Amino acid sequence: MRSYKAVVIFFVFSQLLGCGNQLVGFPDADDDSTAPTVISTAPASGETDVAINLSVSATFSEEMDPASISGSTFTLYDGATPVAGAVSYAGYAASFDPTDNLEGGTVYTATITTGAADPAGNNLVADYVWNFTTGSSADTTPPTVISTIPVDDATDVVINASLTATFSEAMNPATISDSTFTLFDGTTPVAGAVSLVGATATFNPTTDLEVDTLYTGTITIGAADLAGNALAADYVWSFTTGAAADVTPPTVILTSPLDLAIDVAINTNVTATFSEAMDALTITDLTFTLLDGTTPVPGAVTYVGLTATFNPTADLVIDTEYTATITTVAEDLAGNALVADYVWSFTTTDGLAPTVISTIPMDAAIDVATDTDVSATFSEAMDTLTITDATFTLFDGLTPVSGAVTYAGVTATFNPTADLDSETVYTATITTGAEDLGGSPMAADYVWSFTIEDLTAPYVVSTIPTDEAIDVAVDSNVSAAFNEVMNGTTITDVTFTLLDGTTPVPGAVTYAGVTATFNPTADLAPETEYTATITAAAEDLAGNPMAADYVWSFTTMETTPPTIISTFPVDGEQYAAVDTDVTATFSETMDELTITDLTFTVLNGVTPVVGDVSYLGVTATFDPIADLEPGVVYTATITVDATDLAGNPLAPGLVPNPWTFTVDPGPVIVIDLGLAESFAIAATAGVTNTPTAPLTHINGDVVLDPLDQCNAVVVDGAGGFGLCDGSAPTIDGIVITNTYPDTTTSTAVKADLNAAFLFITPPAGPPAVGSLAGGTPLAAPTTMGNVTGSALVLGDNYFTPGVYISDTSILISDDITLDGGGDPNAIFIFQSASSLTTADGAPGTYTRILLTGGTQAKNVWWQVASSATIGLYSEFQGNILAAFDITMKTYSTACGRSMAGAWVGGAGAFVFDSNVVSVPGSCP
Repeated sequence: MRSYKAVVIFFVFSQLLGCGNQLVGFPDADDDSTAPTVISTAPASGETDVAINLSVSATFSEEMDPASISGSTFTLYDGATPVAGAVSYAGYAASFDPTDNLEGGTVYTATITTGAADPAGNNLVADYVWNFTTGSSADTTPPTVISTIPVDDATDVVINASLTATFSEAMNPATISDSTFTLFDGTTPVAGAVSLVGATATFNPTTDLEVDTLYTGTITIGAADLAGNALAADYVWSFTTGAAADVTPPTVILTSPLDLAIDVAINTNVTATFSEAMDALTITDLTFTLLDGTTPVPGAVTYVGLTATFNPTADLVIDTEYTATITTVAEDLAGNALVADYVWSFTTTDGLAPTVISTIPMDAAIDVATDTDVSATFSEAMDTLTITDATFTLFDGLTPVSGAVTYAGVTATFNPTADLDSETVYTATITTGAEDLGGSPMAADYVWSFTIEDLTAPYVVSTIPTDEAIDVAVDSNVSAAFNEVMNGTTITDVTFTLLDGTTPVPGAVTYAGVTATFNPTADLAPETEYTATITAAAEDLAGNPMAADYVWSFTTMETTPPTIISTFPVDGEQYAAVDTDVTATFSETMDELTITDLTFTVLNGVTPVVGDVSYLGVTATFDPIADLEPGVVYTATITVDATDLAGNPLAPGLVPNPWTFTVDPGPVIVIDLGLAESFAIAATAGVTNTPTAPLTHINGDVVLDPLDQCNAVVVDGAGGFGLCDGSAPTIDGIVITNTYPDTTTSTAVKADLNAAFLFITPPAGPPAVGSLAGGTPLAAPTTMGNVTGSALVLGDNYFTPGVYISDTSILISDDITLDGGGDPNAIFIFQSASSLTTADGAPGTYTRILLTGGTQAKNVWWQVASSATIGLYSEFQGNILAAFDITMKTYSTACGRSMAGAWVGGAGAFVFDSNVVSVPGSCP
């Protein structure tokens, strides 16, 4: 039970024990070091329209020393002018009773100074000051009791309960005492203490009540309000106790704003409703607080009925989170405290104006049903009190339509009293009087119109997926949008179905706005055709059914990953144009959002090429911003982040990815033999032939300079018969020497041959014969080997067009392939720092040089720094320019010129033994 009973009990024991007035086991008043506070005032701080004949009162957090409550510690001012009046003190409350009525429409300031103290001598920490504004009239209305605890005729009331009576207005504390607030057990008065906080009076019995007993509470007409108006009649109520005391702690059952509420108005009062009546003296600004972060918010705390209210002194700050707390010092009427602090938070309004985001009917809608309800959906929750028939109107021209306005969720609805007229245009309006929960009004009136008369059957205007759509995601929902609002009760899994062939697909059907949605219970099967149907049983709001079933079909996505089926340029392309757009064609349609410069790249080595990526059909295109560089190898790549419409990532295919290509290096390199062009054989040290059958055959002219030795027979030509004797070789051409038939021709041919030799000799390459003065630079060479002291062996090798250098001699031990990549002008240059030899063979087993991809023997050059030897049975291709001798062993052939002593300082002989040598273009 409360301390009142404990005090009485210990007081009795103290008298019996002869202890005088000292309470045994309780601290003296001198032990109290807690300063008192003002917990409520009447009128409240900031209150307006206050009656001019009111008294002013302040209730303290504890009993005060009456001697400290006087006209010097409790004052009232009109501006700087003191108001005359009498000060009294009763219970926990002090009253200031003005001598005369206050002035109307005037701001008054009341103050309790720090001179006010409790019985232990603890003073208020600071002056307590509040303001209020009077109205124009006096208060002549008598107060009434509006509620009691326990309620009248209550039963099973706990025996340790206190009684409360809440009045219709603040009361004069001097009139609320144990003479005006009584409790009787039959005709026996119950001893107790009476206190008043604001408009609530509390009777706290000295001891627990009797069990199973009928008690009667009374508020007499001696109780008066602050204007001196007494109750019109005694207020009497009764209740019956039960058998037990109240030991259950109170709880907070409701708050306003709710925990985690948003868009709270900045002028909101914060309230907490308890599970039972509380001791008003424990509901103060110490037990009920509001914080902005860690900063306390100043305000006044009041308590009425079951609800405590925190009224901030000023408006809260917009878009700010606040935390409210009820501490465990708050107690119920039986002295039970909250088990734990109750804490909740809320966020004030963002200050932004709400908007209307959709309406039914839509603006400019036609064929609207005559029994339509008109609704508007807002961008946020609205203040219900501002959604009325004053802020939501419907007009037929200038004539207002009567109806009822309701609000739920974020939607306001206007329900016309009667059906609307057909063939009539109506205008609906939401005015700026509509406000959100934060008090922010709409920025402007929202107006829309629609036309009544719906005799037309509804129809489907669009579907998702569209009819005959392909590559539909397996987790898709199927939806149909109508041309008007439908009756949602007619949109069900009976009227909206999905079939896999003839098998129904299970799923849930929903309807919102003008769209019906079928949500399959499980993912659809891949690569499957489905058929959706909206039956004619689907109706609009006017009850018009669809004219016919609406049927459409679609096919779900395939799960096969896409691949690249072709590229341009192709992988390995050697002659791409400098302005080439790089493309990749896929095996299926791709998701164009995944075809970007992040997934489609072109590199020059490790340097990204800057370009624009586009996608059309099934082809992605990389368009370089600038021309590509001639002769450079580029690498193009499509990453796995490129996906098809089903989201399947790119997979490897038959076409290389990445792929490379080379930009055309520019004009074709032309090695100009000049006058030596028609000559198959050249020698500076003569020609020697071994007359083995079959005889050697030379298809082309022969030049000998300076040594004109030749044991050959000229078959076709104008001269030279006397220069070559013997029976071989056979020459299909003419023989030119420095003496016959033209002494200048052989020298000129030899000079052109020397120039060609030098032209294809790199500046740093063998032999060291000087620079290429005035010559056309060749492409960067590829060094094939650097084997000192032994030959570089080639066999089963594959070559693409280019310049190849060996730092030593070259031995061709087996077939090699020269692939022109489709370019008939492809140039191959092989340079040996020493000799060139092909391995000896036998019938059916011999060394060959194979030409593929358009390669021509005339474009193949073998520049030899010493001598060349073509082995037995070898099939040689290309032009040999040897610094010294050329020897062809028995039965070897050469499609190409064989020029011995081609170097300026070389002296080269040509040795034959049953061979065939042909100028390119005349090869057998």
